[in-house]
Amino acid sequence: MVEGSFLNYIAGTDKGEQAVLRRNAGTMLEYADTKAYITFYHFYQLTSTSLEKEEQYFCAACLQCLWKPEELEKAIPIAAAGKNMEENSKKTFEKRMADLLDVQWDKDGYFISKLYRLCRLIKSKGLVVDCEVLLQDLQYWNCDDHRIQRKWAHILMNNENIKPEGDK
Repeated sequence: MVEGSFLNYIAGTDKGEQAVLRRNAGTMLEYADTKAYITFYHFYQLTSTSLEKEEQYFCAACLQCLWKPEELEKAIPIAAAGKNMEENSKKTFEKRMADLLDVQWDKDGYFISKLYRLCRLIKSKGLVVDCEVLLQDLQYWNCDDHRIQRKWAHILMNNENIKPEGDK
């Protein structure tokens, strides 16, 4: 199955399962509570047989649960979110994004906590992160060529506003 289908399963879970994952957003899988393990692995085993990238899948699943399923239609790439903010918020977003681009995905959870805080800022501005794109990007975050960091920096510095699909 494709990676996006995993997050589609997560979006289709009941409110209780989404709440469990939402409470663990910003937490590494190894520090999550037992209910989060059970919920996550129930859906993860339906879409993947590899345990290699489970941390990235867990992170994306928990972050996606910050938004209601019906809001996900308006999702935009995380790096583009600043383009749809007021100037003051945009500066805060750009600083947090620049700080995030310098951090490696590591075992200490620092990256995940910074990413979570960035998503909370985006949510507070009424925007929705495309967690399917985020999941794909997270899987290549630590590549030596920094392709994802360069991609995000390019989107961040692009002067066009990114409109969610469905908005005119």
